[in-house]
Amino acid sequence: LKELVSADILKRISGTSGDYTLGSKIAVLDYISHSTDPLVQISIPFMRDIVERTELCCLLTYLNHDYCIDLHHETFKDAELLSFGRGCPRPVYIGASPKIVIAHLSKQRIQAYYQQFSKELAQVGFAQTQEEFIQHMRKIKKQG
Repeated sequence: LKELVSADILKRISGTSGDYTLGSKIAVLDYISHSTDPLVQISIPFMRDIVERTELCCLLTYLNHDYCIDLHHETFKDAELLSFGRGCPRPVYIGASPKIVIAHLSKQRIQAYYQQFSKELAQVGFAQTQEEFIQHMRKIKKQG
């Protein structure tokens, strides 16, 4: 812990014993990651074009097995209607962007996601059965 604190990766919270928070180097690493990520840099002009044509927000979302994160977003004018910010993990069964990503996976992987999250998908009212889930995924994929 002492080495992590001296490297500014962790910061000791004053007035407490053994409590830490992320240090300033983490913010710097996040900035470097975002500003040098080739996927983000290549995507920005396309995302801006989509936003201008649709007048909607556009998200670049990464699917990581049991959660997803938004790597970048472009918004129309000053509209900030996003529930989750950049880098904030969120469940794969909430929101449009994870569903769009899942819809473009193989049928086996789509079925695997349903098996893993069937209870949650039913709770949020998206799909009660695997067949219904697959039909939703087909419709999403067809819509582009």
